Amino acid sequence: MSQALAEEFTRFNLLMKELGYTWEPLQVQTDDGYILATFHITGSVEEGPFTPTKDPVLIVHGDYSDGTSWLADNALYGKAFHLQLAEAGYDVYVANNRGVEDSRGHVKYDANTDREYWEYTWADMGLYDDTANIRAIKEKTGADKVYYIGYSQGTIQSFYSLAHLEEEFHVDNTHKVVALAPCFVANDWITESVALKTTFKYADYGVYAYAGPNWEQDKKTLCDAFGAAICYSLSAYDGGATASIMSENHWEQMTFTQVF
Repeated sequence: MSQALAEEFTRFNLLMKELGYTWEPLQVQTDDGYILATFHITGSVEEGPFTPTKDPVLIVHGDYSDGTSWLADNALYGKAFHLQLAEAGYDVYVANNRGVEDSRGHVKYDANTDREYWEYTWADMGLYDDTANIRAIKEKTGADKVYYIGYSQGTIQSFYSLAHLEEEFHVDNTHKVVALAPCFVANDWITESVALKTTFKYADYGVYAYAGPNWEQDKKTLCDAFGAAICYSLSAYDGGATASIMSENHWEQMTFTQVF
């Protein structure tokens, strides 16, 4: 892997060095124009390159997370299951959904300046990110089908994709979906009343993402507009993975209207 690529994906590169594994990035373009970085675990520093004997596995992180942080969290409790699968003979690919630090490219929009970039939902991640990753992995490996492991948001987006594209896409391209910790949004008047007065209005102030590329300025803007209590709550996103505010609001809104 080139030094330039290692520097582009610094966090994952440092994590793999610390854990003793080699990897390569796979650039994936979705049908709606997002450019994703998916990380392929290729070997062990001590034992050399892996020779997969089993079909590829796509592993998709949860909300307020990305491929690097979820693997790192798993590694706190022993060897991360991503690495255990690779050592067991699976060809492992670690996804990064649109909007997170390593997947902010787009053929038309700039994540730093364009509201349109952030106008997506978890449903779009299922319809476009999941299918694009599976197609790219099949093209790279020649495999007939791919295994899918989702966690939380990664599970919910796969449910949406299965519900809409099972016969059209997944029957021919996906072996199995392993659904870990599917998430949901609580349907209660407190959540609704707070969200309608706060998060649903953030875009009006030019803020489109939690922990996005302009987070320090965005947070100040929201603190000035909504006061101390909201300002305090926003600190929870400092240093975390990025999430589109529209994607978070979308599921809350569906819950309020009892569509979800």
